[in-house]
Amino acid sequence: MQIASLKLSNKTIPGIEEYKQASVTEFDSTEKLLETHHKFDAILIVSNIEEEITSTSALFRSKNHLIPIFVATDQDKDSLKYNSFIDGYYTNYEEFYAKSNSIIEISNALTEQDNSDQDNKILEFLLCRPDYIAMPVKNWRSRKIYNYPILDVFADKSTDTEQWMQTLHNRDLITQVELIDRIRECPYCGSGHLTFVDICPNCQSIDIVNVPFIHCFTCGNVEPQEKFISGDSLNCPRCHIHLRHIGVDYDRPLENHLCNSCGHIFEEPEVIANCAECGRKSKTEDLIVAEKSSFQLSEHGKVVTQHNNITDVVKILDNINYAHLPYFQFVTNWLISMYKRQNDMNFSVVGLNLDNMTQLITDMGKGKASMILHGFAERLRELVRTTDICTRSSETHFWLLLPQTDSNGCEHFKKRLNEIKQESEQEGGETLSFTIESYSSDSDYNQDETAELVMASLSSRLS
Repeated sequence: MQIASLKLSNKTIPGIEEYKQASVTEFDSTEKLLETHHKFDAILIVSNIEEEITSTSALFRSKNHLIPIFVATDQDKDSLKYNSFIDGYYTNYEEFYAKSNSIIEISNALTEQDNSDQDNKILEFLLCRPDYIAMPVKNWRSRKIYNYPILDVFADKSTDTEQWMQTLHNRDLITQVELIDRIRECPYCGSGHLTFVDICPNCQSIDIVNVPFIHCFTCGNVEPQEKFISGDSLNCPRCHIHLRHIGVDYDRPLENHLCNSCGHIFEEPEVIANCAECGRKSKTEDLIVAEKSSFQLSEHGKVVTQHNNITDVVKILDNINYAHLPYFQFVTNWLISMYKRQNDMNFSVVGLNLDNMTQLITDMGKGKASMILHGFAERLRELVRTTDICTRSSETHFWLLLPQTDSNGCEHFKKRLNEIKQESEQEGGETLSFTIESYSSDSDYNQDETAELVMASLSSRLS
């Protein structure tokens, strides 16, 4: 095994010299290791400075997403912060060799793919490390409070890592392992940096105080306790009666807040959230709830990574009122039967062929192509009603069933689809191109028609 040892401290590495199959080349600086053209099987970083370990391992991981990276340090391993970029800490050569060799064997079996594509990097990285779990790390510099360092190191400069992770999840490439935290985000800009302030429910002023109140049973007067104090006794400032016994002459009401701006007395203040990023104010019930979870490669993700195809990319569309094809055809046949019996029960079937999906993946990589399709899916979700259902019959053929929709309604729906296509255009002019064909019962119905015949006819026109 060819090992590059980056010695940033004088720590000795036990055991390596005993193994003849280990060829170790030492470097005393990161720059020298980066400049070499020699191909190493593994990298061993020797350092006792935690910040140096983190920055160096992140740098090498960004340069090579597959190579095993280990750290040898004298620091207590349990006291070190979580490091997303390394494969472990060096304790002995046998363990180091076993883990490294396992990663190397899996990576050697991978088919050649585009190493510049962010999707390929994260998926291949996870595939070579079956037990790896990507953890969210709390970072006050992040606008989302948490970030995923392993995603950050592989992401393109223009990539929103939160959206990228959601896209990977929608494609069923990654699966949630454990819920780590739940935070609130600004509904206007999505920032998690919020401050919460109590305000008066009457005038929304923040000038409120918590004071004890007294309720006089004789005249019903409710005022702050200080106004009832007269010398060493309690006397109502309105009816001037002497208050002796609580529960008999007076009590303490639930209202214990006073607004200095409007004088309003209330039990509980309202709470508003102030966004430190955009400055907008929001009610707590309007805040976006964001769950932060750890994740790992899914079973579907393992298959996709080993067999490069576009199925996982178009799987994004399966999150829009999706039904399996047999059920879609069953409902369509039921609507055909209903239309035969009562011809005012109109419906429409719309078929889409994703004309340039394969070309987009070839030209841009799966990561960017899936982001384009994700944008289209989000806009389509806003257009589709809860009563509409969708399905796919192939990698590029997508179907929508629109109950209670005649030919005029179908034409309007197709017009909106074309508008969505224009809205999904990305920087550089890359656009998802698709062909639309439709069937409407009030204009296209023929005797003895079935869902299978309708879809076959539309499919021939889509291809």
